Amino acid sequence: MRRRFRKKRNVFIIFLFYIVLLIIVGVSYSYLYTSLNIEGEISGVDTNPDYTIAPGSKTDLDISDFSKTRWYESNLERTQYQFNVVNKGNNTYDSFVLTITFQYPLTNVDIWNYEYSLSNNILVITNNNYTLGPNDSEVINFIVGSNYSNNRLLSIKLEVNEQPQEIDLDKFLVVFNKTSGWGNYIYQYNIIITNKIGVRTNGWEIRVTLPSNTTYLTGWNALYEMQGNVLIIKNTSYNGRLNNNESASIGLQLQTDIINFIPTDIKPIVW
Repeated sequence: MRRRFRKKRNVFIIFLFYIVLLIIVGVSYSYLYTSLNIEGEISGVDTNPDYTIAPGSKTDLDISDFSKTRWYESNLERTQYQFNVVNKGNNTYDSFVLTITFQYPLTNVDIWNYEYSLSNNILVITNNNYTLGPNDSEVINFIVGSNYSNNRLLSIKLEVNEQPQEIDLDKFLVVFNKTSGWGNYIYQYNIIITNKIGVRTNGWEIRVTLPSNTTYLTGWNALYEMQGNVLIIKNTSYNGRLNNNESASIGLQLQTDIINFIPTDIKPIVW
């Protein structure tokens, strides 16, 4: 009888010991978790896609194999992101644009094989190098720096550059301002382009038909090409994306026998 009592008591003591141990472990884990939240995330690879696909995204495109690796370098939080842009549709796209919104501002960006622009907490990545056919995917890999701990990637908007379309001049303003003239009627122009179509452009082209005896000499802040008597002006990598009511300034020199010549035969094309 006494032996059975001792056995039950030993079992009770062991049971009580495990209960106390579980309480201690739980408190320690809670303290550790709280401490980590205060100090920031643990460095390492995280494959949890906690972002959202922004409204207005192209439904043919999606994100797969998302991962991020975070570390600290010279008191700066550094995060490397890698994911695939996947074409789930039946169309082929020559380019796509990703508008990535972060919780806090970024200080710098390192990216491979793609053009990008950074404004505060918004990173825009443009692919003009790879064609994305049906069921194709392209790898996006970049590193961002931030002065803010745990700077989250909030959303990704996936868009494509649609087919170019000719548009009215009252929707895409092209104003030639003659700034100087000299010699045999050589004129220099500051051209102001303003987007009034109501949405952002991903690229633009301006076709200017020149009269006889008028010659293109040089230009800047855009790409220039003569085809017959038509001067084709195309955006560069840094001024093709114009928000609604946003403007860009480009320059041009022409030689002509027309006094105070201002081009008027203008056709803008946007996409």
